[in-house]
Amino acid sequence: MATSSAAPMAGNPKIPETWPWAIAPVEGKGRGAVAKRDIRCGEVVAADVPLTLVPTFATDDGLEEDQEDDEGSHDEEMAGETAKKACHRCMRVVDDVNAEGEPCITCESCSLAFYCSASCKAMHKAELHPEPLCRVLASLELLFPDVAGTKLEHLILLLQCHFLKKGAARPFGSAENVSYTADGAASYADVLKLCEDPAAIEAAWGAEFREAADLYQEVVKKCLPAGEDRIAAGDAAGLLRRDAQNGFALTGKTHHSMKGTAVCPRLSMLNHACMPNCARIDYIDHAPTSEALGGQHPTTTFFRAIQPIPAGTELTFSYTPINYRAEERGEHLLETYGIVCSCSRCVLERQMEEMDGDEGMEEDCDEEHGVSPAALYNVFITRFVCPQPGCSGTLVPVCRTLDGSRRVQIGDIPGALSPDMECNNCFQPRSEEEFERQMMEDMCCS
Repeated sequence: MATSSAAPMAGNPKIPETWPWAIAPVEGKGRGAVAKRDIRCGEVVAADVPLTLVPTFATDDGLEEDQEDDEGSHDEEMAGETAKKACHRCMRVVDDVNAEGEPCITCESCSLAFYCSASCKAMHKAELHPEPLCRVLASLELLFPDVAGTKLEHLILLLQCHFLKKGAARPFGSAENVSYTADGAASYADVLKLCEDPAAIEAAWGAEFREAADLYQEVVKKCLPAGEDRIAAGDAAGLLRRDAQNGFALTGKTHHSMKGTAVCPRLSMLNHACMPNCARIDYIDHAPTSEALGGQHPTTTFFRAIQPIPAGTELTFSYTPINYRAEERGEHLLETYGIVCSCSRCVLERQMEEMDGDEGMEEDCDEEHGVSPAALYNVFITRFVCPQPGCSGTLVPVCRTLDGSRRVQIGDIPGALSPDMECNNCFQPRSEEEFERQMMEDMCCS
């Protein structure tokens, strides 16, 4: 997500000195996040709100949902969630009324933007949904009636970038002073610093992005004043590639319900690994107030270390659910990011599938740990894959302050850490005793 070998360096977003890592060259990946010091398991290593945030526009009612559902107890909950809507500003899933019993609001001008409260509407208008953009969206029904679903999402992203570039829009969070920049042009420049690899995703996205870039040109021509400065078609397609290869999907309580896509340039410096040392966490629907997050904004995306990370080590997270098989991960990584992964886990899994569980693999031991690679892989999966049926989340360390609330501040953690974990998707806890019991069961079954 940080870069690819085919993409030129376009400058780096500025990383705060208080963060425990810096952007540095990474062999075979271009650039990445490298630890400046030893990082303890459980530390929050990065936290940021997005610069751009585009809601999902499903082609039918409710949140967009994948066609293939996992089996399990989450199905009923997922069905209920997808019948609701997500506020286009705070991304919280709501019914027709919010948590305070107030009616939710649809933008009276464009009839597309949806808000859980008047305050969310006001802040969105002051940031990524300014009046000029709203008027363009209002004219779509008459001039471009077929624009819906992903076409509409692509267009909104390009319009957000259009108005950020000219200073008529401000980045997400600037109305509450939680964005690291309140300057629209500066935030647009940071989006351009993200790398994109046209060749890598040409087959999957090339034609669609070029079509979206052409649509943007036509919309600006017909809906904005004559002579309005436009983003060139090639550059517009490049922005869509940057979003596809660097953006973060905002999901609901299961990974099957899409609420939107966020661009967070500083967080995009973390590269992929199939056996990562960090995990991403969003608390949007689980801790919806700043007070519940130690003052952090509810839409903040966090990265937490799930293993100790020595100084000089690259920080990574998985771009796919870590319970995906090698074939599933490979297809997703190649199609979306242009990545051909040949890490030790991918190689091992393919060998295991070819050998169909041949015990001969277990005989080769890892010199550092004294156990076989297959055994290390099994321990990793058991420790970090959420055991809840139908969930595809990653278990992360539970870190709490003295009053029992979640610790979400960046920096080293004083005192001892709890060995317990919680899922970054369904937020169900798992104790160390439950992990050890699962390990014993796996050993008895092997």
